Amino acid sequence: MRGVLGGGYRSEYTDKSTFDRAIENGTVIVGSPDTVRTQLEAMFERIDPGRVLIDPMADSKPEWLANKTLQLFAEEVLPKLRAGSKPEPERHGFSSLAEYGALRGETPAPLVTFGDGLVNAQTAHVAEARTVLEPWSPKA
Repeated sequence: MRGVLGGGYRSEYTDKSTFDRAIENGTVIVGSPDTVRTQLEAMFERIDPGRVLIDPMADSKPEWLANKTLQLFAEEVLPKLRAGSKPEPERHGFSSLAEYGALRGETPAPLVTFGDGLVNAQTAHVAEARTVLEPWSPKA
């Protein structure tokens, strides 16, 4: 713990770190949708992270603003980032990819407990598709 509090593996002491410095070194990306997209594209070219953590509640903002942040990211940043990647999969008339995955019925799915029975793990989140496949009770 002393290493973390005293700087340790970090290039600077945590008490000297600032939000502005985190933005400057690319640890934090903030700004308009175009700014965020541009900075993410630059980061992807530099380090190819594979996954990126989006945390709209990272600071003390109201919930409506965090929701607006996610909405802007989903509507204005992601579609432009995806433009050069694989096309979005076909939904085949379903309202979401999660619903399509749950209801397409192509492969046997693992079972999970739900109430007093075992249900298909891929359809457990869709109430209309959730059916008990076999009874289950915890072993005593």
